[in-house]
Amino acid sequence: MQTTTQDIVSTLRTRQSLLSTREVASVLGFVCVDTVQRMASAGKLRYTKIGKRLKFDPIHVADFIESRKVSASL
Repeated sequence: MQTTTQDIVSTLRTRQSLLSTREVASVLGFVCVDTVQRMASAGKLRYTKIGKRLKFDPIHVADFIESRKVSASL
């Protein structure tokens, strides 16, 4: 069974704990965490800094995913 974008967004919206950079990279399908860190630094992904680590609210990650949806044109 294939996981849909809506399944991922729904799962993120019900998660209670913050996500690590590695977890966000996995959810978004990026090869490395550097991309997530660059996106956070550029203001494209909201994050919280705890010590030296970046942590991401799953709701903000879900919002990011939904904001990138492209409508199909007929």
